[in-house]
Amino acid sequence: MRRWAPLGVAAAVAASIAAPAASAHANLVRSVPEAGEVLLRAPASVRLTFDDTVQVVGGSTVVRNGGRSVLRGVPSVVGGRQLVMLLRRGLAEGDYTVRWRIVSDDGHLISGVFAFAVGGGRASPSPSLSAGGGPPATDLVRRWFFFAGLLVSAGLLAARGAVWGAALRFPDAKTAWKDALRVESILTSSTVAAALLAVTLTTAHGGGIGTTRFERVNTLAAVAAGIGAAAAAMGIAYPPLIAVAGGGALVALVTPTLRGHALDPGHSRLLAVGADLAHVATAALWLGGLLYLAVVLPAAARRLPPALRRPLQVGGARRVSALAGAALVGLVVSGLLRAVGELSSVSQLWSTGYGRVVLVKSGLLGALVTIGWQNRRRLGVSLAFERLRRRVLLEVIVLAGVIVAVSVLTDLRPAWQVARAGGRAGSIRGEEATLPASAPGTVVLARETREFAVALAARPVGEGLSLTATVLGPDRLGVDGLSVAFDVIGSTRAHAAGSPCGGGCYQAVIRLAGRPRVVSIVLIEPRRPALTARFPLSRSWPAPAAAALVRRAERAFGRVRTLVLHERLASGPGRRARISTVFEYVAPDRMRYRIAGGGPQGIVIGRLRWDRVSSTARWQISGQEPAVVPRPFWLSATDASLLGTSRVRGRPVYVVSFLDRRIPAWFTAWIDRRNYRTLELRMTAAAHFMRHVYGPFDAPLAIQPPTVR
Repeated sequence: MRRWAPLGVAAAVAASIAAPAASAHANLVRSVPEAGEVLLRAPASVRLTFDDTVQVVGGSTVVRNGGRSVLRGVPSVVGGRQLVMLLRRGLAEGDYTVRWRIVSDDGHLISGVFAFAVGGGRASPSPSLSAGGGPPATDLVRRWFFFAGLLVSAGLLAARGAVWGAALRFPDAKTAWKDALRVESILTSSTVAAALLAVTLTTAHGGGIGTTRFERVNTLAAVAAGIGAAAAAMGIAYPPLIAVAGGGALVALVTPTLRGHALDPGHSRLLAVGADLAHVATAALWLGGLLYLAVVLPAAARRLPPALRRPLQVGGARRVSALAGAALVGLVVSGLLRAVGELSSVSQLWSTGYGRVVLVKSGLLGALVTIGWQNRRRLGVSLAFERLRRRVLLEVIVLAGVIVAVSVLTDLRPAWQVARAGGRAGSIRGEEATLPASAPGTVVLARETREFAVALAARPVGEGLSLTATVLGPDRLGVDGLSVAFDVIGSTRAHAAGSPCGGGCYQAVIRLAGRPRVVSIVLIEPRRPALTARFPLSRSWPAPAAAALVRRAERAFGRVRTLVLHERLASGPGRRARISTVFEYVAPDRMRYRIAGGGPQGIVIGRLRWDRVSSTARWQISGQEPAVVPRPFWLSATDASLLGTSRVRGRPVYVVSFLDRRIPAWFTAWIDRRNYRTLELRMTAAAHFMRHVYGPFDAPLAIQPPTVR
């Protein structure tokens, strides 16, 4: 076992390297054109921006409704997070449908559709395509061979150690069993080599390390399993090399955890990772032990005289049985822990696709337990070894069915995520969420609270206060099923429970004497700690209207010739979800951006744009619809209120809040009181928490095309 220790350490190091990159399914942040948008001129491309790294996959297209594809070239991913689909020049007036399909950072296929129209005066269009189903059958076959390969390779080597480790401690054992050991070594080495080769072939991809977590972990698995497969093949002639194959098998064994749901945010990763690793390891022990007992041990035992054959068969069967018994306990316990982590209620076992596959898998495991218990109960009493071997082969066949269920399960969204999304398909513009009605005197505020966007709409009603909370999840849908309470602090303090008022909407009316100063929204979600979002209200109550201030701020953008913008953007909690970007604008149509840390860069000049994935990569040129810059980030402001006055970098400013219902997003702007330029801006939207710092204005700035080699 000592020679295996460095290999285990290597696997742990590989896990620690890959683990920090974990995230959940990528969410669509914005599209250009927008869903349902009617354009006066045909766009040069369709661009979809996601909040996490994505990989291009077949099936993305743009068609004229009722006609053929209007794509020019093959869709590509630029900067890791933007899917670009170039369009043919001179598109005719009409309705067009976009179907996009990407693989997210955790390896899951995500798709969607929306429509846009070309031609003034047209009605908002509807998509003519569907988003499509799940992954093709070839993906499920690939996953089956991947899981079978890693389970067989690791489990077979563990069973070998259990069966032969004790036997070979006897004097002269290696001499007496020389022929049997030779056959055993050839069978084990060749089977492990074939299993690890299957892992390599199912995880290798086009080239490079890859941009998504799924690709990086697959590269790790492919390299480790490839080395292990070569070592196992050479181990037929030189048996000590099987230790290297064991290292490859160990690395392959941790890859399902590194690329799967265990590292998704939203639950205890420590518990999920531990349970997942234990589940895969115990499954490998069970399957490897069964295969060793059914195939390898009988072939090796035939080389022994009858006096040694029976003790080896029965002793080996008992050792494998003990191994399988321990594996069964670990498999059941770890399976229950994983189910608790991925299911938020018992009803999800039959109400979600994920839960139904869990039931199928559990049923097959129950059948395995029954067959295995019958075999072990009669072991060494009335069950001949050959008959035991046939029964064990039946266990192997059923276990192959379990791997089919696992192959399907790993491609499904966990039930708790489906429940949080309301079980509905995502929407680009968030129409599923119910926004509060616009009314005079309403103050709208919002902030990031864990992965949620939590917004407050407060307005005076008689002697009280009307309060509405809107809660959006990362999927841009309203979060239902929460317990919501409002806590208002003024000259007195008052509390009220919120009642559901639509998708992610909760409201209450509170009687309160005097001016309200602070409103806190308390969110209680099943099985998670309570959250509190605190909102200081405007200094005067009712809050003065600020629609005219916002319009002046919008016009001020049009008078700026050059502008530098510093943006901090987060898609959720955690450092890895944050991006810092510097944008430079030269009116009327030139823009340059660079992401901090040597990340993606881009230049836009009129109808041309250049992008590259890092500061050292090659530039890629493409076309696009000309943009007018600089301009406000919001589209249409409603419920604008003056929160008060302050100072930014020594300048007196108005502090204004408003809601853009078209995104939807909530904004707070710090507007210069002298020239109405926006100096700072904070935006809160689903999976999009942004802070802008503007300036300098009208400084000498030139943006030129890059030198493309």
